[in-house]
Amino acid sequence: MRGFLAIAWREVAERRMVFVAMALAATFPFLFPLFLGALGDVLIEVRGMTSVVVLVVASWGLSVILGATLFDGSMKNRLGFHFSRPVDGLVLWSGKLSGAVILVTGSAAVLMVPTYLAAAICSRMDTMPGYLTTLAIILSASFCMPFFHVLAVAIRSRSSWLLLDILGLLVTGLLLSPSLVRMYAIGAEVPILFSLGFLGVMVVSGSVFASMSAVRIGRTSRRAAHRIASINVGVSLVLGVLVISGYTVWVIGDPEFEDLTEFRVRDVSGDWLAGSGTARGSHGLFVYHLEDGSFHKLSPQSRSTRFSPSISDSRIAVSADSDLGYLNKEILIYDLHNGAPPHLTVSLERTSPDWFSLSPRAGYLADISDGYLTIYNIDDPDDERVTQIYGNNESFRAFFVDEGHLRIYRFSRKKGHPGPFDALEYDIRSDSLQTLWTMADVEPRPHLSIDVSGDHLLFSNSPRGVDG
Repeated sequence: MRGFLAIAWREVAERRMVFVAMALAATFPFLFPLFLGALGDVLIEVRGMTSVVVLVVASWGLSVILGATLFDGSMKNRLGFHFSRPVDGLVLWSGKLSGAVILVTGSAAVLMVPTYLAAAICSRMDTMPGYLTTLAIILSASFCMPFFHVLAVAIRSRSSWLLLDILGLLVTGLLLSPSLVRMYAIGAEVPILFSLGFLGVMVVSGSVFASMSAVRIGRTSRRAAHRIASINVGVSLVLGVLVISGYTVWVIGDPEFEDLTEFRVRDVSGDWLAGSGTARGSHGLFVYHLEDGSFHKLSPQSRSTRFSPSISDSRIAVSADSDLGYLNKEILIYDLHNGAPPHLTVSLERTSPDWFSLSPRAGYLADISDGYLTIYNIDDPDDERVTQIYGNNESFRAFFVDEGHLRIYRFSRKKGHPGPFDALEYDIRSDSLQTLWTMADVEPRPHLSIDVSGDHLLFSNSPRGVDG
């Protein structure tokens, strides 16, 4: 313990001028807004944003510099001296690394305390990053120091293992690409980010053991240090790729049809059937081709799908929670091909659509939300039309009559207040909305039954049915 403290203290003492440099850098968030001519609330906000930038640059800059140089001087001159004393390699490594962490943490405190105090005096703590955010920046920079040490060891070693490192990275990319391509094809952006983040954490975690092994086993030989570090990082990469590949096969990939339970059909069009169910412990949306028997999972587990798909021709549209938050929705449109997994074609950000549907030949998507009808041309993203079709206390039923016409039935939804029942038709090509007929004093929320051609409508708002 005495050796550990002595080594950590020596590391801090030798680099104490870092605190002086950080004290000078701490004045930058106060001087920069004045240089811009900011005053009042603007000055306070600019100061808060500048302090975050300075914290990130200083913390990660120190992490890179300290990680790359922490053991360089020891490797040249003093490492043999350290090992000639009764100090274990683990004590040496942990002592020097702890000293570097103290430098990063202390520098961050010197940088941020003045700006936090200034914000508190002005009662504008809302302009400063949260304490957890600040702590996350400091900890992530400290945690990555061993990685920069391992990288420096590899560069300085001038060993043939460096070629093996590069080859290993290329092989890792090739092994990982099928999983990432599969996730991207079905619009699983969040699992992609989590997978890359997980792989990064595995590499950094492996670098901690690699850095420790390089000091304990590598001793004074840079090539030996590089060799043992490469093995440690390589094992971490292999484990990370195996976990991501397993996740892709088990959760993202297509299960066997026999694995599906609680299946419920949601829509059918031609040879395609869509439904929701549970497979391998996760709920999802699935598509099944009735002719060739191909079966595919459409929605990844991390996307909370509303399971209201619309299939037309060779496309399917489904509403899912957006990556921006559960209050936002996306309408995802996939191309369907016999024997091949669905491929995400279009992703539309929407705010909780009330209804959506593909046209019969899947050239258009109709979306009704908050009283407005929006028509998207799937093959031409710039072609979008918006029309208001109903107001407050009104509801609707809609469907495509054919590729170019949308039928809308509009009626009252306020209980106890009968209102008009309107039949509207929207012509996509001419971008026009016309009223076909109107019935007065119809009870709210009538029960409707519509034939596929739109020629007949059966609705009931009393014990009787009326055919029109």
